[in-house]
Amino acid sequence: MEHRLDIDPLLRIYCERWSSDENPALLDLERHTNLHTVKRLDASDKIQGRLISFISHMVRPKLIVEVGTFTAYATGCLSEGLSPNGKIISIEHNELFKQAILDNIERLNIADKVDLRIGDAKEILPQISDPIDLLFLDAAKYEYGNYYDATIDKVRSGGVIIADNTLWKGRVLEKERDRQSQRMHDFNVKISQDDRVELFILPYRDGLTIVRKK
Repeated sequence: MEHRLDIDPLLRIYCERWSSDENPALLDLERHTNLHTVKRLDASDKIQGRLISFISHMVRPKLIVEVGTFTAYATGCLSEGLSPNGKIISIEHNELFKQAILDNIERLNIADKVDLRIGDAKEILPQISDPIDLLFLDAAKYEYGNYYDATIDKVRSGGVIIADNTLWKGRVLEKERDRQSQRMHDFNVKISQDDRVELFILPYRDGLTIVRKK
């Protein structure tokens, strides 16, 4: 059984109307994703995009690590809060997305800020040695625990981790969970028991977990 978290469509329109506007290039990218991408629901929407942009502005990160690039919409949102000379290391497993990502970050005028790395995040994350100020997880859901283990010691005190889809269509509630749902539930339990962090799960869309390292 799926448990829907979407708010009333009219409330969504109201929230979007009275929230800060997004960059027109991001709006165009969101529309393009919705029109031309089969997995368009995997992409962040305007409300979520404004939230992660807002968090990025508060953190003022020198280094953002993004696991799962897709069309680079979230990449653009995250980039808005970068410190001067800050950068994003964005990791995408699917090489088929590479050219579209490169084209999109060029359109967003952030190509000089994004270090795109194509490959397995479990292999790439251990290669990152600089302190991480902001980490965004939006890739293989069953690997979130591994991504967390590979990065938590690199996230600076006061740094933030954002993990998308942590309610996994509400299936984390099921007594008999499939593999994806069980691994996501395990991740939620794992970080809730880590005394190095504090967190909350925002019940919006598919669940968004926001973590602050103490």
